[in-house]
Amino acid sequence: MANMPPLLCDAENLIPLADDSFDFVTARHLAWTLNNPAAAYVEWFRVLKPGGRLLINDGDWMSPYEHRPRMGAFC
Repeated sequence: MANMPPLLCDAENLIPLADDSFDFVTARHLAWTLNNPAAAYVEWFRVLKPGGRLLINDGDWMSPYEHRPRMGAFC
């Protein structure tokens, strides 16, 4: 990552990035905020190299906290 310059672009339209550019793509607490998450998924898979990995970490932001299952001893 030391050679990766800062980049700001739309998650649903990654035009400046070439196909098959990344080994790993991650999105944290983003997908639920997008107007068109399906378009973002298409773009994220487009820029992944063959065999690359996509990690999406999102939450259930519509449910009240007290109704969410607790992680127990794993927290």
